Amino acid sequence: EVKSWLWEGVDTTGKQKKGGVLNWFYSGDITNLDPLSATSYSVNYQTNYLYPALLQFKQAHLKKATNELSPNLAASWQQPDPTTIIFSLQPKAKWDPKLDRPIDAEDVVFSWKKYAAKGQTRIDLANSASKDAPIISAEAVDKSTVKFTLAFPMAATLGQLAYTRNLLVM
Repeated sequence: EVKSWLWEGVDTTGKQKKGGVLNWFYSGDITNLDPLSATSYSVNYQTNYLYPALLQFKQAHLKKATNELSPNLAASWQQPDPTTIIFSLQPKAKWDPKLDRPIDAEDVVFSWKKYAAKGQTRIDLANSASKDAPIISAEAVDKSTVKFTLAFPMAATLGQLAYTRNLLVM
């Protein structure tokens, strides 16, 4: 439970309902809704609610965080060798239920290429931006499978892909 002298946190998780309203505020200016070429932390922070990352850190509401990874846009992942990561995408992931357009591997590849070229934090992941960054490329194996090729093994790569200031799929 969160408590402070300014605000006493209240657990309202039992009051959640699908299709409900999330009241939120942010004190910074949002200049655009493109997290992959944004130069502002405010844009990255807010668009994290609009666009999915492949992975996420396991939710730890009212518990100690463990930094354990869990699926998000990716339903599962495997690492057949130290320089290959293969993601299988969620089969029901869609951009908008009204559009009925699935999010597919080509969307991930498009987002990766844009992130590698313009992303504010690309030097952390894109080898084309920094030789100290691990990812060389992303390739659509089929509609629901994406393969990332690494220049060298790096234990932090999966965690970096879960970090919402890095690759968001749009």
